[in-house]
Amino acid sequence: MRKWLVTGFEVVCLFPMGALLAPLMAFGLLSVLGVMTSGEVRSAGLLAPLVALRNLADIMALVFSALAGYVGAWAAVVVGAERLRQGRGRWVVVAFLLMGLGAAGYWETWILQSRSETASTAGWIFWCSLLVPPMAVAVHQLYLLIRRPSPHFRRAASVPDP
Repeated sequence: MRKWLVTGFEVVCLFPMGALLAPLMAFGLLSVLGVMTSGEVRSAGLLAPLVALRNLADIMALVFSALAGYVGAWAAVVVGAERLRQGRGRWVVVAFLLMGLGAAGYWETWILQSRSETASTAGWIFWCSLLVPPMAVAVHQLYLLIRRPSPHFRRAASVPDP
C-alpha cells in the first residue's frame, strides 16, 4: 500500500512539468536545431556565427538535459527502481536523472541570480513550484537506484510475517 501511495505522489509531482514544460521543451529543442541547421546564424563578422552557434548549443544542451532528466524520472517511477536495479538500464536512468538535476539546478540558480533584475517574486515562486517537485522525485529515485540494501534488510524482507 505504501509503495503505491509513494508512486502516486511521484506521478502527481511529475505531472505539472509534463503538462506545461515538456511539450514546450521538445518543440524548443526542435526549433533551435532548425535554426542551427538552416544557416540563419550567418552574420557579417567572422566569429559572430560561431558565438551564435555556441549560445544556441548551450541552450540546446540545457533543454536536452532537462528532457533527459524528465524521461529518466518517468522511467524510474513507471518501471520501478527494483526492476531497474536488476537490468542494464539502471545507469542510463541514473545518468538521465543527474542530467535533469543539473539542468534544473542551473535554471534555479539563474532565476535566483536574476530575480532582482528580470524576474518577479511571483515568477520565482512559479518556477520553484514547477521544478522542485520533479527534483525531489529525481533525488528519491536516485537514492533507490544507487543504494544497496544491507544483508540484514534482505534477511528481514525474506522472513514472512506471522
